[in-house]
Amino acid sequence: MKPSAGRGMRRAVIAIVTLASALYLGLIGYLKLNESELVFPREIATGGYPRAADSLRLPYKTVSFRTSDSVALSAWEVPASKPSGIWVLLCHGQTGNLATTARPEYYAHLRAIGVNILAFDWRGFGASEGTPTEEGLYRDATAAYQYLLGELRVPAESVVIYGHSLGTAPAIELATRVRAAALVIEGAPRSVRARAQELYPYLPVSLAASSHFNSIGRIRRVSMPILFFHAREDARIPLAHGRALFDSATAPKRFVELAGQHHDAFLADSARYFSEYSRFVNEQRQRAQ
Repeated sequence: MKPSAGRGMRRAVIAIVTLASALYLGLIGYLKLNESELVFPREIATGGYPRAADSLRLPYKTVSFRTSDSVALSAWEVPASKPSGIWVLLCHGQTGNLATTARPEYYAHLRAIGVNILAFDWRGFGASEGTPTEEGLYRDATAAYQYLLGELRVPAESVVIYGHSLGTAPAIELATRVRAAALVIEGAPRSVRARAQELYPYLPVSLAASSHFNSIGRIRRVSMPILFFHAREDARIPLAHGRALFDSATAPKRFVELAGQHHDAFLADSARYFSEYSRFVNEQRQRAQ
């Protein structure tokens, strides 16, 4: 090979490596800059809250309260179908708001088993103020809990903390710090970083992501009874994540594997879902008496 040809080959290799490195770093930069929208793909409500609920004739009261850093959050109080002292503090997942997808239908099913519901929107979601962050979501869950105990004067032993999908992380974090009757988590990831690394195995997610939502590191510190729900066909958060959290939990616990997918298990396996939920809540009600 002529020296000039060898130099040309080296320059071509260097150019390819440089371009590949630039693209790789650019992708990491894109993930870093757009992390908020990737983790929190929220939908802003534009006066659309009542319609879905009204179509189900769902009784609710719109309320608001402020967090410790003065962010106003929007919430619904949904009464049980019959008098009940149990309140479910509902932490929804990462998409939409408290009135979108099948959430009002879920509230209707839940109130039918005899529980009241406080469903709230995270900061930056729905009609709530602010911009979502991991620390902010933890503050939001705390504010909702304090509203129940302070404004509504609900005893701590009558509160069931519920989280779905991304909402399981603030629910678990809250359950490590407060008194409550029980914790219910559904479709829970071990951590946001762990799931992101599975989705993007070729990227150093630990360098690009600032959001941890490290539930696997916190679940051991939860002492109240825990009910785990997970759909076996869940493609968004695989069943193995729920099993890992269950195995790590040291509190009294029960794992219920359901038919269906990430957002529809309560419909696809409705009878079993609400039977297990009702049985679990009644056990906590009896334990508190």
